Amino acid sequence: MPQTFAITLLPTTTTLTIGPDRKAYVGHTVTFAVTVTASDGVALTGTWTVWDGGSCGAGTSFGPVPLDGAKAVFQTKFPSPSRKSYVACFTPSATSGGTYAASSSAPQTYAITASKKG
Repeated sequence: MPQTFAITLLPTTTTLTIGPDRKAYVGHTVTFAVTVTASDGVALTGTWTVWDGGSCGAGTSFGPVPLDGAKAVFQTKFPSPSRKSYVACFTPSATSGGTYAASSSAPQTYAITASKKG
């Protein structure tokens, strides 16, 4: 009779940093930086996607962007004002051997405001 084994995936932690700090102006560059760490310290491979609806799969996405040494950076410019809640979602690669769990960052609210007058 075949045996069934439970596989426990190792936890990962995803951190999202958005800059410049707190807000940007329409047409200015916004940087989304993601770091993913594994509980056992291994440099992970895989991709991350940033969603603007506050949770993975919600709203519009940027990505997927491949990790390079457990880090990745994406830059963009926004054409109009907005205020959204961004979250980074990590998907481990097949080369991870099915060892690591997917993870997501805490949501961050970020504002794009109208250009400065002057």
